[in-house]
Formats: sequence, C-alpha cells, structure tokens
Amino acid sequence: MRKMDLSFITVMKQNNVKLTHKMKYRVITFALYLFVFLTSCTKEEQLPVITNFQRKVVVDAIFRPDLPIVVFLQSNMPIDKEFNDCIWITDANIMLYEDTTAIGKLNHTSNGMYKIEYKPQINRKYKIEIIAEGYPKAEGEVFMPSPDTINISYNEIIEQNILYTNIHLRAHFDRYYYCYAFGYINNYYEYGTEKKELISLNYYLPNHPSIEFFNSKNCYGIELGHYLTLDIFNSYSNIENPYYKLYVPGTEDVYLASVTFFSNKTFKGQQSVITVEKNNYYGTKDTLLLFRVSEELYQFLNTVAANEKTTRIGRFEGFANTIAVVSNIKNGYGCIGAIVPCYLIIEP
Repeated sequence: MRKMDLSFITVMKQNNVKLTHKMKYRVITFALYLFVFLTSCTKEEQLPVITNFQRKVVVDAIFRPDLPIVVFLQSNMPIDKEFNDCIWITDANIMLYEDTTAIGKLNHTSNGMYKIEYKPQINRKYKIEIIAEGYPKAEGEVFMPSPDTINISYNEIIEQNILYTNIHLRAHFDRYYYCYAFGYINNYYEYGTEKKELISLNYYLPNHPSIEFFNSKNCYGIELGHYLTLDIFNSYSNIENPYYKLYVPGTEDVYLASVTFFSNKTFKGQQSVITVEKNNYYGTKDTLLLFRVSEELYQFLNTVAANEKTTRIGRFEGFANTIAVVSNIKNGYGCIGAIVPCYLIIEP
C-alpha cells in the first residue's frame, strides 16, 4: 500500500508559513480522509484453496504370487474436501500385461475393486493400463522380486518369560526391501467343523537401525488352502481398508507394530540380525511371516509414512504433502507394487 506524503506540512513550516489551530485541524482531517480513501481502494487478493486440481485416478494394487490380482481404483479429491465413499471408479477398463503379453481385462466386483483370476509369477514384469471416462489414461508397472531365504532362531529366558526371535538377514550387494508380521493360530468351530485362522499380533519395535516405518493396525488373516497367512494391506476391522496408520519410529507415541518395514540400506553387502522381543507367558512361538517388498511399493509407503500420521489427503494428492509421495503411476496417483513371501529356515 502506498504511504501518504505529508511532506507539504514540513515544507510550510520550513518556509515559516504559520499554521493556525484551525488550519492544522483541517490539514489533519484532510489527511485522514485521504488515508481512508486510499486504503479502501486497495484490494486484498484471496488465493483459492485449489489452484491446479486435476482429476486423476488413484491406484492401489499390491501383487503377491499366492493371491489373484486385485486393483482398487478411486478418484483423487481437492485437498479441501473430506474423504467419502463416492469416489470409487466403477466403470474403468483395466488391462493386465505380463512382460509384453496381454493377460486379460480385470472385472469390477464392488466399491472400485477390479479382479482377475490370475496369480502373478516371480521374476516377471507386470503392467496395468487404465482407461476411465473423465480421467487421463493411466498406467503403471512392477517387477515381481524373487523370494529371499532367511534363517530364524530363538532364544528364551524362561525365568523372565521372555522370547527373542532372531531374524538372520543374508548379505546382498543390491538394495533389498522387507517387512515382517507376527500372528497366532486360533482354532475355532463353525457349524460343527473345526477351523483355523491366523490372528494378527502387535509387537514392540526392535532396536535396529534398518527399521524405517511400521503399520500400527492389526491385519486381516486369510486361509489359502493348505496354509494361513496375513493380508498385510488390509486392516482386521476393514474400516480403513486399505488405508491404515503408518508411522516413522520415534515420531509419534506409537510403539506397537503389526507390520514392520525395513531394508538392508544400513548393512548393504553384510549380514545382520534383527532381534524381536516378546513376553512369552504361555511358552508358545508365534507364526512369523516375512516378505520381500518391491522397491516401488516400499518407497511409496515410506514417503506416505513420512507425511505425519498418514492423512488420506496425502494418499489422494500428489502435491499437497510435506514430503512428496513417490508414485509409479503415470498420469495418476498411488502405486502398483509387489510383496513375495520369503523362505524361512527355522534353526534348532
């Protein structure tokens, strides 16, 4: 805003022009009127909340070799809009490719979920192409990593009811990304038939520099014919599916993890051991699940976790974050990633 020039009063004084009391009053009054007039003409620009919003698809697709391929498809939202259930995209055309071969079209089932009865193979590259009315054509691809072989040993202090689970990680000169989860087998009866289910457990974070982020929500247990596993990207309650709480260690007052993510960044080319402690009052060993994670998925989740308590806004926008969320979806947001169960060798 321009400053009002009242130097003429000073000039009059310097030229010995005598101002009467009445004249001083009129000059000051005029100056005040002029000030009000100038300020009223100054327009304050109100920046809009959204300046560059563009509709794009949001992809959530985690491939694993023991499950059929599923893709969740939603729309992004302006950052000033609250999350709602009306953002599912239900009429998209999604094609799946393995390397350069077309596998087929995914079918919409419900609530933006598209599925094809095909299980991805390790050491293969997969691509999805998405065409939806009102959205730019989007695509993304992921390479299915091979499983790693990891030794597991236990140490038990019986008098203190403490069990240590030791995860022995092998030396790799390439960057490897992992996550682990624990569960216990629950036996129950349904209509007179005995059944089993794997219940997700929360563990305290181990004191190891490789731990980068973790999930605090219990995961959903699934039965795959001859064995039980956890769907680590679905919460047990299904309320925040597939969005759950991700944290970076030490940033929040949250210390229990259902899924813990780590990499060999701090011990690349060397062996290392991650030791997880548990109060073992019942003298039983929980089921340990360990997965190798694709780099795209790991980096996506890591940047989501860094955005302070993982807001849904952070997942749906690509630009409204403290730290930019890494995405491998061209012309869209989200991620197409992969996890592969590792081979575990239990040491005596």
